[in-house]
Amino acid sequence: MQQRCRPNFDRLAKPDNVLTSRASLGPYLRSEVLAKDQLKVTLAQPFTPFLRNLSMTKLCIVSPAAVQKHGKLYSLNPVGTGPFRFVSLKQGTEIKLVRNAAYAWAPTTAEHKGPAYLDALTFLNVPEESTRIAVLRSGQVQASDLIPPQNLAALRADKDYALLEKELLETNYSLQLNVLRTPWDDEDMRLAVRLSLDIETIVRVICQASFARAWSALSPSMFGSAERELARTWKPDPPRAAKIFDEKGWKVGADGVRAKDGKRLTIRFIDSQGNREKRLDVIQLVRRQLAVNGVYLTVDTQPAGTYTAQINNNEYDLVAGASFHADPDILRQSYVPEFRAALSGNKTVDPELIAWLNRASAEPDPRTRAELYLNVQKKIIAKTYAIPIYVLQYNLAASKHVHGLRIDSHGFPEFHGAWLDA
Repeated sequence: MQQRCRPNFDRLAKPDNVLTSRASLGPYLRSEVLAKDQLKVTLAQPFTPFLRNLSMTKLCIVSPAAVQKHGKLYSLNPVGTGPFRFVSLKQGTEIKLVRNAAYAWAPTTAEHKGPAYLDALTFLNVPEESTRIAVLRSGQVQASDLIPPQNLAALRADKDYALLEKELLETNYSLQLNVLRTPWDDEDMRLAVRLSLDIETIVRVICQASFARAWSALSPSMFGSAERELARTWKPDPPRAAKIFDEKGWKVGADGVRAKDGKRLTIRFIDSQGNREKRLDVIQLVRRQLAVNGVYLTVDTQPAGTYTAQINNNEYDLVAGASFHADPDILRQSYVPEFRAALSGNKTVDPELIAWLNRASAEPDPRTRAELYLNVQKKIIAKTYAIPIYVLQYNLAASKHVHGLRIDSHGFPEFHGAWLDA
C-alpha cells in the first residue's frame, strides 16, 4: 500500500492540481518508501495538520493505473482499497458497489475485521425530501440520510426504524458577503446585515431543533472551535442596524427598500447546492428578515459551471456554505488567498488573519494553536467576514432489519460491518 502512497501524494502535489486536496497536503516535497509498511514524507516546513488530513477521503490512496488510464475522468471510474469495489456510476442518479472478498486490512479500531457482510451496496440520489422518506418507509431502500427536520420526530418514535445522528467536522454553514463589492466592502454595512438577522428564530423555525444554532466558524467538535467562547456574544439588533443604514445614506423608499444615489440596497445571493439541509428555506427567511429593514435580497440558483464563473468574475453579493474537514486549517482555504479553494466566495484579505492562520498551521503546541484559532474566529465575527447560521447534525435512518451501520469519526456512514437480517 505504501508503494502506491508515494505517487499518489506526488500527483496531488503537482502545481496544476487545483483541488483542495493539494492544500491539505501542505508544504509537501517528496516521499520515500522505506519498507512495505513505512513511508518517509518530507515537508518544506512544519505542517501540524498533516496527520489529521491524512484521515480524510480527499487524500486517500488511489490506483496509479486507473489515474493513468482515465485522467481527469478518474472520479467517474474510481478504484479503491476498501471493503467494497466500484461497479458503476450513473452521474447524479446511482452508484453501485460490490463486496471485496479479498478485504483483510481493516483498521485496528474496526469492530469487524474481515470482508464486508453485505454482498452489494446501491446508492440512489433522491433529492426530493418527501420521495426520500417514501422510499424508506415503503422498503424500496433500507436506509436514507439527510432526513428533513419535519420527519425526524416521527422516525425517532417509530420502533421500526433506527436513527443515527452525529455532528460533522466542518466549518459551520455560514453566510459570506462579498467584501470586494460596494457597499459590502464597508464593515459597518456588513455588521448592519448581521444585526438585522434573528438567527435563533431562523434555526428554530427551519431546522426545528434538528440542528444547533452556530456562533463561530468551526463546528463544536473540531479542535480549536470557539463555539463555547463566542456563544451568546452577539445578538440581533434591527434598530441599531437601521441606524447604521441611515447614517450611511441608505434611506427607505416608497417601496420599502432602502436606496442611495438612485441605487436600491440589494443583495444578490447565488447558489448551486439547492435545498439540501433546508439551505434555501434558511435563505428565504433571511430574505424576509432583511426586507423588514429595507434590504432587498434576490436568490439565484445556478448550475455549478455558471456559479463558478460568477464567483471568479465577482458577480455576486452573497454566498453561503460549509466545508467538511478534519482540522481547523480549513480556514486557510477561505482566508489565505494562496490556499483559497476555487469555489470559495470569500474574498477577504486580512493580513492579521493570514498571519495567524499561517502561524497556526506550523504551530506544534496544541494550546498555542487553539489560541490562534480563537483569535481568528473572534475576528471573523467582529468584522462580519462570515455570519454562522447552524451546526450540521448528519443523520441516517435505517429500517429495523439493518444492523451494524455506523457513522465514522468524520460524520459519514460506514457500511463495512453492516448486515441485514432475513
